[in-house]
Amino acid sequence: MHTPWLIRWGSWFIGLGGVLFGGIKVVISLLVNASAPLSTQVTSPVHHVGEGLQMIALVLLVLGVVGISLRQPQTSALRTVGFLFAFVGTLCAIGLLWSSTFLLAPLARIVPTVVDGLLTHAPLLVSVGVLGTNVLFGIGWIVFAGVQLWVGDGPRLAWAAVMVAMLVYLPFPLFGGALLAIGLAWVAWSSRKLPGDDHREVHVSSSTIAD
Repeated sequence: MHTPWLIRWGSWFIGLGGVLFGGIKVVISLLVNASAPLSTQVTSPVHHVGEGLQMIALVLLVLGVVGISLRQPQTSALRTVGFLFAFVGTLCAIGLLWSSTFLLAPLARIVPTVVDGLLTHAPLLVSVGVLGTNVLFGIGWIVFAGVQLWVGDGPRLAWAAVMVAMLVYLPFPLFGGALLAIGLAWVAWSSRKLPGDDHREVHVSSSTIAD
C-alpha cells in the first residue's frame, strides 16, 4: 500500500518550515534595528522579504501538522486538541504576516506617521489582534508539541525544545527562533528511514507470513 504524500513528508514539511521560519526570525533580529520607527522596520528589504518567506514557512508548518496528525493510527481527544491548537494558531499567524507584508509595508511608504502610531497609540483592536495572534500561535505549538511529547511520537527532547522556543519567542525572538529551528529540524531528521529499513520491513513481513 502506498503512503499518501502528505503523511510521508509531514515531518519534513515541519522541519523545513521550522528551519525557514526560525532562521529568518534570527536574521531579522540581527539585521533590522528594533529601536527604529515601525515604518522604517517594515519597509526594510530584509524585514519585508523575510516576512514573506516566513509566511511560506508557516504554510509548510500547516502541511506538516496535517501530515503528522494523519499518520497517527488512533485519533484521541488529546491529539485532536493538539492539532486544532497548532492548526488554528498557525493560520492566524499567516494572516498576520500577510497583512504586514501586503498592507502595512505599502502603507508605511505612503503615510509612515500612521504606521509609527501603531506602536505608540495603537487602537485596542489592533493590540488585541496582534498580541492575541502571537499568543495563540505560541500556545498552539506548545500544546501540539506537548501532545507529541506525551504520546511519544518523535524525539521527546526535540518537542521539548519546541515548547521552550515558543515560551521565549516573544521576549527573546533571536533565541526562540534559533531553538525552534533546531527543534523542528530534529523532528524531521528523526523521521528519516535509515539504510536497510526497507529490507528489514520486507524481511519482517515475510517472516510473519511464513509463521
